[in-house]
Amino acid sequence: MKPVSNTRHLFQAFFFASVFILTLRNLLGFTKANLESWCPGGGLESIWFWFKNDAFLCATSGINFIMFLAVLGGTLLLGRAFCSWVCPIGTTMETLRYVGLSAGLALANVWRGIGRRFGILRYVSLIVIVYFTTKITDLIFRPFCPYYVLLAGQEHEMQWWSKWLMLGLVCSAIILPFVFCRLLCPLGALLGLVRKFSPLAPSIDRDNCTSCRACDSACPQQINIFTEGRVYSSDCTQCLNCISACPSECLHLRAGYSSSFTCRTPSTLLPFLVIIMMVTGIAGALWYPIPTVNYSFVSASFPAMASVDSGNIRQTDMIIQGLRCRGTSMTLVQLLSGPEGLIKLETYAGEHRLRLWYDPVKISLDTICDRIDAGLLLTDENTGEQKELKPFKVESLISTP
Repeated sequence: MKPVSNTRHLFQAFFFASVFILTLRNLLGFTKANLESWCPGGGLESIWFWFKNDAFLCATSGINFIMFLAVLGGTLLLGRAFCSWVCPIGTTMETLRYVGLSAGLALANVWRGIGRRFGILRYVSLIVIVYFTTKITDLIFRPFCPYYVLLAGQEHEMQWWSKWLMLGLVCSAIILPFVFCRLLCPLGALLGLVRKFSPLAPSIDRDNCTSCRACDSACPQQINIFTEGRVYSSDCTQCLNCISACPSECLHLRAGYSSSFTCRTPSTLLPFLVIIMMVTGIAGALWYPIPTVNYSFVSASFPAMASVDSGNIRQTDMIIQGLRCRGTSMTLVQLLSGPEGLIKLETYAGEHRLRLWYDPVKISLDTICDRIDAGLLLTDENTGEQKELKPFKVESLISTP
C-alpha cells in the first residue's frame, strides 16, 4: 500500500507548488488573482451573506463559492480527503509534525488524551467566524488565517501581530501535531461534520486482524482506529496511512453505511476521486463565473442581457487597478452612476475585472475609462472641504465585442 501514500505526497507537493506559483505570479504582476481568490474557506465565510444580498463579501467571489461547493460535495462523497491530499495548510501541518517527531518534540498522543476535548474549539471558531463575518461584513479571520498570512503574499488588513501569531502557530505545530486543524480551522470543522455522512471509510476486517495496533500508531490524527473498527471520526482525513501500515492487510477502504453491508473499494480509486473534486471546482469556477457585485443602472424592468450584441448595446471587460473587493465595487458603482448610456455592470473582485454593458451612441468607451480614472470629488460634511479621490485606474481592456 506504500504507493498510495507516495501518491498522496505527490498530490500535496503538486498543490503546494501550485500555491507558490500562483502567489509568485501575483506578486510579480503576471496575474491579478491571488491565492485568496481560490480559497474554499472564503466561500464558507461569505455564503450566508451571498444568499441574503446576492453579492459576495469583501474580496470573495464566485471562485471561492464554487470551490467551496466542490470541496463540500467531494467531502460528502469521499470524506475529508481535501485536508490531507490538497490543502496547503494541511501539508504544512503534516510537515511540521514530521519535524517534531524527528526531533523528539511532538506529543504523539496528545489528541488521544485530554487534548481531544479541546476539539470543540474549532466548532466555536466556525460559528463565531460565520456569524461575525456576516454581521460586520468583513473577513474577520484574515489576520488569524495561515493560508492568508503565510501563503497569499498579501498585506491588506494584515495586523502587526499576524506574522508573530503565525510564528507561534508554527512552533506550536511542532509540539502539538495539526494544532491549527484540530483546534481552529473553520473549514475543517465543517468538513468534519459533513464527513460523518460519507459512505467511504477505512474499515478493519476483524477475522484477519492480529490486534497489533499498527494502525493506531500510524494515524497522524491520533484516532483509535483499532477500537473504532470502522473510522467514522470527524478527524479522519482519508490519508490512508493506517491502511499502508497494516502488516496483515486487514484494513481496507470500504463504501457503505452499515457495518454488515459494505463494499470494499480499492484505495487506488481515492486519488482519482480527489482529481475529479478539484477539476470540478476549478472548471466550474472558470466556466461559470459569479460576479462579486451585479448592478443595473436602469430600471428592474429592463430586458435581461441575453444578447449583448443586439441593437446598440456593447459589452467590454477591463482590468481595474484598485478593484479588489465588494466595498471598492460599490465605490465604482457610485463613480459610474449618473451619465446616460450605462446599462449594467458586474465586478469580479478576485480578478480585478469589470464587465460593463453600455450604449456607444450615448457614451463612448473612452469617456467611461476617463471617468473611472478621474475618480470622485468628495465634500466633507463638517468643513465643506473638497477632496479628490482616485481609487481606480484602468489597466487594460480585455474584450470589446
